[in-house]
Amino acid sequence: MSEPTKQQITIELSMETVAYLRSLARSTAVGTGRIEDVLLYLAHSAADGVRRTGSWEHSWLEMAFGDWPEGETDPRHHSWRKPITP
Repeated sequence: MSEPTKQQITIELSMETVAYLRSLARSTAVGTGRIEDVLLYLAHSAADGVRRTGSWEHSWLEMAFGDWPEGETDPRHHSWRKPITP
């Protein structure tokens, strides 16, 4: 049996966050006006940052999430980033 190629994820966002995302939906990178497309673009960019260590997305992830251990960029490895500590 093969693994699924997609997974649906449901999230709840505040209306304030939705309003900010709506402004990104009209950007040149997305341009569709759909918040769903903004989230897809962000998810793909984050995945590229994990996959490609020399990319701008990787630097973006380091700014957003901090550093993670070298060589642990495989998404099947559940500790690819350091845990969040208070």
